[in-house]
Amino acid sequence: VYGRAFRSLEFPNTEDGRFTVRGLEAGTYVLQGMARNYAPTFSDSFTVTQGLETPDVVVRMTQGGTIPGRVVDAQTREPVAGALIATYDNNYIENPFTTLLGGVIPRMTADVKTRSGEDGTFELPALNQEVYQLQISHPEFTRNVMLDQRVSDGGTLDLGTVLMRRGAVITGTVYDGAGQPLANSDVQMNAASQATGLPT
Repeated sequence: VYGRAFRSLEFPNTEDGRFTVRGLEAGTYVLQGMARNYAPTFSDSFTVTQGLETPDVVVRMTQGGTIPGRVVDAQTREPVAGALIATYDNNYIENPFTTLLGGVIPRMTADVKTRSGEDGTFELPALNQEVYQLQISHPEFTRNVMLDQRVSDGGTLDLGTVLMRRGAVITGTVYDGAGQPLANSDVQMNAASQATGLPT
């Protein structure tokens, strides 16, 4: 797995695709190219020698692959609008550590998010060739995690109909130390094993 990006540069006015990156320390690197309507693409690895120029580093951009699908209610078969569909590395596990570090953790897959339309349909475009984990979430439904979704360059991985199951509902009240309802409070839900001082 490549290390995390430590420098991001934009070259908006270059018509011939050329770029120059200066001030690098000696070491071995890869470049990741990103452009509108193209999949994020890595160069071959290359070695930088202190004080010398490393010429002809090439990033060959590809169109990538596409994942379309349609999100529906598992019980009624009605479309689910506004569901968030997000891509992750196939081995990604959500926990407090990965949530805290966020974009610092290196990843091999394109970071793409979209929401389903009124008819439940969605499309994730310009995905680099990799194996993905998809997470589909909506406030009224339990999260759907889909592993081992293999994207090929130039290919379409049609998920077809994705079923979402309605979750349980809880209600409650937040009180202050005097036993009065506390306005404008926030509530965060954790598994009992993650909540300090609560029985497991």
